[in-house]
Amino acid sequence: MPRFTAPAGQRYRRPNDPATATTHKDNDMRPLLIACLATLAATPVAAKAPDDPSFQLVNRGAQPIIELFATPAGMTNWGESRLGGHRLPPGAATQIRIPRSGNCLFDLRVVFADHTALEKRHDDLCRITDLPVP
Repeated sequence: MPRFTAPAGQRYRRPNDPATATTHKDNDMRPLLIACLATLAATPVAAKAPDDPSFQLVNRGAQPIIELFATPAGMTNWGESRLGGHRLPPGAATQIRIPRSGNCLFDLRVVFADHTALEKRHDDLCRITDLPVP
């Protein structure tokens, strides 16, 4: 079995060996941790691309949202629900991804569990990041 030796004038530290143990002060990583956290706090959140119609849907209502439709403005058919059969409970949020096509103007329809609906027409989704409903 190969034997490892420390460079001249040094010795390897072995875990749980009092002869080679270091003090808490020697291993204090707090300044490094604080510096890393400060850097993260100062880092700006990536901005949304100017042609991205995706947004975060926030349910501020008392009922779960059961359907969300987002179609290019002026379409006569709402198409498929963007929630894919899932419900969005009151107080919850979910990211709605809409493919970039150069179009930012959309008509929106939100349907709640009690089957009431809200509609918003010609909304520029590229200018928003969050869509609170209602």
